[in-house]
Amino acid sequence: DTDRSRGLGDVYKRQVISIVGLVIIVILISYGLTIFEIKSKIIWGLLFVALTYLICAMTNKFLKPNTILYALLTGIVVTHIPWWISLHINYNINFDSLIRNFFEGTKMSYSIAGAISGYLLYKLSKLFRQK
Repeated sequence: DTDRSRGLGDVYKRQVISIVGLVIIVILISYGLTIFEIKSKIIWGLLFVALTYLICAMTNKFLKPNTILYALLTGIVVTHIPWWISLHINYNINFDSLIRNFFEGTKMSYSIAGAISGYLLYKLSKLFRQK
């Protein structure tokens, strides 16, 4: 019984390390796109479609696709919110325009749409392979 419990602990440890790794990868990719001044929101979205699909396909043995999606979305939010706050901290802007500027000014909505699309694409491809 203790051997089995120890084995499950190792599995959970690997999953946590993998999830944290995914969040860090997304943060690094987002900052890299920013550093290289990739301004096209469509490119950001397509990159996250491909990234999500590939990670789901490569890690499906030990991570569930929905766990991957949650990790990627967390990384996207963690990347964009501090950037957005730093841009608007000195401005006296009302909350509505702050939120509107956030979604219009950042690539977050495109990154999120791309990650969700990549997840759905992976799920659909698995569905069609089963038939």
